[in-house]
This record gives sequence, C-alpha cells and structure tokens, in this order.
Amino acid sequence: MLRFAFPACAISLALMVSTPCIAPAQALERDAAAHRRYLALNVAIGATASVARAVASGAPVRVALAKGLFGGSLMSAGMELIGTESRSARFAGLQLAAVGASVVRNADARAPLLSDVTLPIYPFYVRVRPQAPHPVTARLSVMSAARLATVMTGGSRPRVNWRETLATGAPILSSPKWRLPSSSCPPPCGGSFAQHNAGLVIYSASAGTDYDLQRTLAHESLHLAQQTRDAVLDAIPASDAALARFGPTGRSVSRFLVFDLFLPLRLIDEGELRMRGGQSRSSWYETEARAFAPGGELR
Repeated sequence: MLRFAFPACAISLALMVSTPCIAPAQALERDAAAHRRYLALNVAIGATASVARAVASGAPVRVALAKGLFGGSLMSAGMELIGTESRSARFAGLQLAAVGASVVRNADARAPLLSDVTLPIYPFYVRVRPQAPHPVTARLSVMSAARLATVMTGGSRPRVNWRETLATGAPILSSPKWRLPSSSCPPPCGGSFAQHNAGLVIYSASAGTDYDLQRTLAHESLHLAQQTRDAVLDAIPASDAALARFGPTGRSVSRFLVFDLFLPLRLIDEGELRMRGGQSRSSWYETEARAFAPGGELR
C-alpha cells in the first residue's frame, strides 16, 4: 500500500499549495478565475501523481512528468466538455477524463500511453489493453453496485431515466421526492436538487420547475468525473494490489470486481473541510464542480 500512499501524500501537498481560499460563488454563474484555477489544478494533479509514481518505481522522472502533464491536460479537457452543459458532451467528457487519469497512472511504466485504459460505464469499469490476450474486459465496481442496490431497494423507489443514463455513462435516477434530504444543507434550506454518490446520480421531482435539469446533471457529472479520476489513479490499482496478496484466488476475483474503497483525493477533501469547519458547498470537490458547471445548488 505504500506505493499508493506516496502519490496520495504528494497530491495532498499539491492541493494545499494550489487551492486558494474559497469564496462563495454566485449561483449559476461560472467564476472565470476559479475555472482557470481548476483547469490548472488538474494538470498539476497529473504531473504530481506521475512524478511520485516514477520516483517510487524508479522510472525516468522527466518522461513521467511529460506523461503526467499530458494526462492532466486530458482530465481538464474532459471536465471542460462536461462543463458545456450539453447532453451530447457528458459521456465524451467523462471518458476523456478517464483516459487522462489512465495516462497519468501508466506514467511509471515503460509502456505506451494508452497501453492500459480504464473507461467508466457505471457500475462497471471497462478495461482496454490492446496488447493483452483479451483486449477489452469489464469489472464491477463494488461501491457503485452497492449504492445502486441500496437506492433501488429503498423506500423512495426512484425510476431510471434511461435517456440521461445513456447520455452520461452512469445510472441517472429520478426520485419522486420534491427535494432530496441533505445533511450538508442546514435550515432553512429545503434540500438538494440532485446528488452524486459512488457513480450514481439521483435528482428530485422538482426537475423542470424549480431548476434546470441539464445544468444540474452537468454539475453532478463533474462529480462523476472526480470519482473516476480518484478511482483510476488510486482505487483501482489499490484494489488490484490488495487482491493480488491473496494469490491466485485474489487475482481471479480482480478479473471481475474492483473494491474501489481507497479514494485519497476525496478523503483529503473531506478532512480539510472538517479541519476548517466549512460547509459542504465550500469543499474542493464542490467548488471544482461549480467552476466548470455551476448548477446543482442547495436551496
């Protein structure tokens, strides 16, 4: 696990240096300065993670840095696509962000940039390895599958919006509730319009009345991209390494399942928020999502 903890520590240092004090954003308006800042931050995450991996593995640092800068730029480009708030761009943006994270993850290996690419189609991760005996395989995300099962069997019984699901690359569910309960929304806030958790988006029944559904789904799709970035960079490699310790049985399980529990960027974000006692809307994940797609505000 040290192999994955080292990049996480390096990334946390980069975040603390790169992320400025957060000011409240005006609702539904993109903050141009924050937008540029988070474009640059994704490039910095890519560079920091790739160099840290190269140092840990003994790979050439200069080559890894170039790969990391390129991969980080692709992650930014993917988020920018999602931020156009166009339904037709959401799927492409999510996949481009995943390709960028895959390039960063591969930077410590002496292999082509696209030798091992993970593409999210939640609750699955599709793995593309052109030189492998089986070039395309799919593995189930344990976190995403568990979340989907919990929501679909819960009391509210949401329905699947298949049009938005296919346009996004992740389950998009419509709740019969007018507002979704949120512990991060103190009174007199009535709740949230939509929520993302573990590769699943659910939106409230007030879609099309109290808020613009497409803007909000773009915002939640940014959270999907953040989840994917964290999973590809750390959670999937950590799951594979942990299962490999169980020998042939563990390696067989890793062919079908990903225990995507280790999400250091998310943990860093939540830890920093608690340390300064801020509200959830002022977290790094929320301000980054608003910088690209400023929908999905709580009311």
